This record gives sequence, C-alpha cells and structure tokens, in this order.
Amino acid sequence: MVLTTLLADFRIIFDRDPAARNWLEVLFCYPGLQAVVCHRLAHWLWKLGIPFIPD
Repeated sequence: MVLTTLLADFRIIFDRDPAARNWLEVLFCYPGLQAVVCHRLAHWLWKLGIPFIPD
C-alpha cells in the first residue's frame, strides 16, 4: 500500500510537470513530494503511539 501510494505520487508528478525527467531527480529535488512523504511517515508513527518523533 505504501509503495503503490508513492508510485501514484510519482505518476502524478510526471503527468503534471513536463520538466520532470527521472524518478531520482523527483525524489531529491521536489520539496512537495518530500513534505508529503515525511508527513505520511509522521502520521504513521503517531498512529503507532510514538508521538515524540512526529512532533
């Protein structure tokens, strides 16, 4: 599920941004994607009851 969501995010970026050339560039140079991935990780940790790291 996590991998399919991440792949869907990549697909959206490649569909909407003609300047996106490859997945490595998108992974390291797109702060919006980085923010979404970090938020999802923090939310997952919060749901597990680990509030210190996500805060």
